[in-house]
Amino acid sequence: MENLSLYMSIGNLRGGEKVQEEIEKLISVVLEDVSEIRKSQMEVEDRLPVEIMALNAVANAQKVIWEGTHQHLS
Repeated sequence: MENLSLYMSIGNLRGGEKVQEEIEKLISVVLEDVSEIRKSQMEVEDRLPVEIMALNAVANAQKVIWEGTHQHLS
């Protein structure tokens, strides 16, 4: 998951389309890393926790995007 470390500072950013773009990049990077892990020889027992953490990160990132685009409704 080396690509993920490039985007770890995203949590310190706030608002704007630029942040949404960066979060979308984060989602792509995480999903790409999960795909690579699935192709590897890693045992399922070792791979599953990584995939769960990655899925959780994607869900949280999507939640941030959704909340950011719907703030004006509240």
